[in-house]
Amino acid sequence: MFEKWLQRRAGISELEAEHSVNGIPFGFCNGEWEALKAKMVSGDELWTFSSPQEDWDRLMGREGIALLRAGEIVDFLVTAQN
Repeated sequence: MFEKWLQRRAGISELEAEHSVNGIPFGFCNGEWEALKAKMVSGDELWTFSSPQEDWDRLMGREGIALLRAGEIVDFLVTAQN
């Protein structure tokens, strides 16, 4: 994943509301989401990301949530791919 894929900064509660499945944040990916949150330290940011349209067209697309620390991606969670 590259920094150019980043779309928007979002908070934990916002992301959990957007990605809730039957009241469970991130549904079957909840364990991965909780692990990503556990890695966060003061000053970290969560950003949504999506690969370019060309990747989706070639069935190589990915989107999800990236954890940034001091402007660098330190981890991520893929929420959709084709």
